[in-house]
Amino acid sequence: MTPKEKAKELIHRFRVITIDKALRSCNTTSEAMERTAKECALICVDEIIDALSSHEWQNRNEIKGWQEVKQEIEKL
Repeated sequence: MTPKEKAKELIHRFRVITIDKALRSCNTTSEAMERTAKECALICVDEIIDALSSHEWQNRNEIKGWQEVKQEIEKL
């Protein structure tokens, strides 16, 4: 995947989240914004873990750290 394709994919993923949230409720509450931010953060962490996994044997400590970050985001 080219950098441009990845950029478009990421924008699309965030757009889907924001459009979905907007359609569910016309009133954007702080709780809704927090959930959206959480979903966006999880997408970013998944992307980082995915990138590090291409050299998993070198990056196992970093991957473990990002997996812990993901768990913490999920708890929030």
